[in-house]
Amino acid sequence: MLRLYIKTLKLAAEGNYFEGKIEILEGSELKKEISASFPKSMIEKREYLIQNGIIKDNGQNYIFTENYISKSPSEASNMILGTSSNGMLYWKNKDGKSLGKLILNDDE
Repeated sequence: MLRLYIKTLKLAAEGNYFEGKIEILEGSELKKEISASFPKSMIEKREYLIQNGIIKDNGQNYIFTENYISKSPSEASNMILGTSSNGMLYWKNKDGKSLGKLILNDDE
């Protein structure tokens, strides 16, 4: 299991990578705004999580109130960033190395 992070100027999320999935940890923030190209299926998933109290509004952002397992790194980064994204690039370890490089064991 790898502990990973997504950090921007406006939010911070933390997760565990295992078996190709990301467990987004309780307290992780999500951007409220979504891009025009955000997939309908992701909008529906977010709405479901909000309706069921798994995601709550904390003022500036949304926040996970419990751990949530996402089926892939990209689905998890999309959920957090509110736009299509490559989870292999956006999820990074504490040293800033991307998940993709960690998986490939790429030291460049």
